[in-house]
Amino acid sequence: MEKVEFYRKNDVDCYAFFYFPDDKSAGAVHMVIPNIGQTGVGRPVVTLGNIKNREEAVGKLRDAVDKL
Repeated sequence: MEKVEFYRKNDVDCYAFFYFPDDKSAGAVHMVIPNIGQTGVGRPVVTLGNIKNREEAVGKLRDAVDKL
């Protein structure tokens, strides 16, 4: 697993993008930016298959997250 990007969609929503080269898949974890002093928790929101490389993972994950 490789963390490939941290994507801030707006003032509240952030996403961590991951690429799994062994499975040729990618995923995004949604995280709400917490208030100061609080801890944020991520939850998986997007999983994609048939991903060829890191660049394709980032592009397809951004497209998917922007549609949420």
